[in-house]
Amino acid sequence: MASTFDCPHCGAEYPFKPVLVGRAVRCTACKQAFRLREDGIADPVAPAAPQQPAAHQQPAPAQQQAPAPSPADQASAPEHPTAPRGADDLAAAAAAAAAAVEQPTSPAKKQASGRHAQSDRSEQVRRKHEQTRRTMASTLTSAASEALKSDVVRRETRRIQTRGQGRDQGRRSGSGTREIGPAVLTGAGEEEARTTRVWLLALAGAAVLVLLIVLLSDGGDPARTALAEYALVEDQGSLTQRMRALRERMWLYDSDQPVLTNLAEAEIGEATAYDLGPGQQWISENLAKHVLLSAPPVWIPEREQVKLAGADPQRRRQLLAEGAIPHRSAEAVAEALAQTKLEPEAAAALSRMLHGATDATGGNYLRTMFLAGRGPQRMELCPFSGDNGTLVTPAGRDRGLGYAGHLLRFPDFGGRRGDKDLDAWHIFDLTVTATPY
Repeated sequence: MASTFDCPHCGAEYPFKPVLVGRAVRCTACKQAFRLREDGIADPVAPAAPQQPAAHQQPAPAQQQAPAPSPADQASAPEHPTAPRGADDLAAAAAAAAAAVEQPTSPAKKQASGRHAQSDRSEQVRRKHEQTRRTMASTLTSAASEALKSDVVRRETRRIQTRGQGRDQGRRSGSGTREIGPAVLTGAGEEEARTTRVWLLALAGAAVLVLLIVLLSDGGDPARTALAEYALVEDQGSLTQRMRALRERMWLYDSDQPVLTNLAEAEIGEATAYDLGPGQQWISENLAKHVLLSAPPVWIPEREQVKLAGADPQRRRQLLAEGAIPHRSAEAVAEALAQTKLEPEAAAALSRMLHGATDATGGNYLRTMFLAGRGPQRMELCPFSGDNGTLVTPAGRDRGLGYAGHLLRFPDFGGRRGDKDLDAWHIFDLTVTATPY
């Protein structure tokens, strides 16, 4: 026996169901009634002629109504069309899109993986990036939810209209026929569900693409992330305290160092690697067991410190001028480093690291490492510049300034000193190059 049968009036094809055998049903295409035989052949059914009541007799209420369908009729001709699965697929795809944008991996976390926790300021920068990504994820999820609601409302409205039309036609005909739901017989629901899935998959793909672009543009460059961390202005404390906090984010602390913010538009150049081995060797041979005096800035042997105990700066200068204490000036050390196999940029940077300070108290952990023979063997310098910086001063802010400087890091040199990872980018020098426009 065939699995389908045709309408005897218009030829519309329907699936064969045993429950329809012997029942009068109505074709959803031509609206004509037919009856299905056991051999799978449908015979047309002539419409029943309405009975005319006698002139002297009113029809009973029961005769004015169409006979109620039997349980078999209800099973053979369901009122509600089969609901397509588009709404479920839409919800699943929307959830998948929301889950894809909710899992960013901050590049700063990738860089510091396996090391100490990042500083509070790094956490603030990452939180701002994560907040941006979450905002985008919420927007995309809301758009998908609105699309889901619109699709569900549209389907429900169509289903109610279809059911209402079937009931009205059944009551007007007065016959015991019932319609077969169009979604079940014609496959329109499945086609609409496929269209919805294609549309939603395209939306999810676009959301993932936008997320990848945001991740790559906001957190893919460690050098730009370092500039953003430096320029992040703290909201707590006085202006003087905030300026000090910004200076302490650089490799070397200088109370006269200009404080600049708004460095997001800086142009970042190519990084250059330098070998510090020759400089470390010269320091170990000539400055081991030496200390650096601050006034004046000279190197003397540790054993000679007792001769200067209690001496004021003027007396110190007198003893040094008389040659009573062997010493090397900071200028002499810088010239000696330049005579080694160090490249000029590396020699100048190493001299600044030896004679500067790394915190506001005058300490210098970089100098301590080099004097102990455990300093980094390689460093990288990366230039940057811009023309829209903001100078922060106790008197206020000057905007639209030109600026230039270098980022520095010690690659392949693990460890953390203070709030800095030694193999991460931090500003080494920063100067103002132009006045405000």
